[in-house]
Amino acid sequence: MVQDETVSTPGPREGGPRRRRAFTATQKMKHLTAWEQACATGDGGGGAYLRQEAIYSSQITQWRQLRDAGLLAGKKPSPAPDDGVEPDQHHGDPGTEACRA
Repeated sequence: MVQDETVSTPGPREGGPRRRRAFTATQKMKHLTAWEQACATGDGGGGAYLRQEAIYSSQITQWRQLRDAGLLAGKKPSPAPDDGVEPDQHHGDPGTEACRA
């Protein structure tokens, strides 16, 4: 096979893999607002917006959950509830009385 000498575009991995994009809380809120406005049109605008911005629907889902929890507005996450059980007591020996149900 003869290679064409006029091809000058680098391969897809030229220079190594690209870093993943990272979004700030402000960017996430802007994308959420724009996506919700696009969805309000009712003609598939939400999907078109995601394709245009190269954003996955799972990112929108995650960002909505963060927004609804107040975490995108700067609220600190609440600590995990203390159930009064020591960490080593959750996974006991199957032969012990504590594990028999």
